[in-house]
Order: sequence, then structure tokens, then C-alpha cells
Amino acid sequence: MMKKSKSLRSADLTTGICIYASGAALNAVLPHTVRQFARAIIMPNFKPPVRSVADAAAYRARILAAIPTGKRFEPLMTLLM
Repeated sequence: MMKKSKSLRSADLTTGICIYASGAALNAVLPHTVRQFARAIIMPNFKPPVRSVADAAAYRARILAAIPTGKRFEPLMTLLM
């Protein structure tokens, strides 16, 4: 029996990216990421680093606010341990 193959679009994939942008830089970078990927593992390399759930939640909120209207994107947050 032959199995059906499924084509994946880049929008279906997850990528690991290091976004350490904020403000205008985040607003400039994020639309390009959203156009290519449906979600991404976000590894913010800030100084000081994001080490608490509250810090990660605040950065996630800034990312969600920067998503272009009509686009879907899921940031998967990480913390520096």
C-alpha cells in the first residue's frame, strides 16, 4: 500500500530564531519572519537576559503587538536558565 505524501509549506514549519530586537527593530524584523513561518522558538539574548516568566510574557506581548494585521504567528518563548 502506498502512503500519501504531504507537502509542507514554510508557513507550516517552526524555526529557531534569535530575536533580540525591541521597538523599531522588532517592528522591522518581525514581518519578514511572519511571512515565512507560522511560529518560531524565540531565544531573546538581551542584556540583562530574560530569566523570568514575567519577562518572557512581557516580551511575547511586544512580539504579538508587532505582528502585521491579518497575519497569524505563534512565538514559542524560552528563558535563560
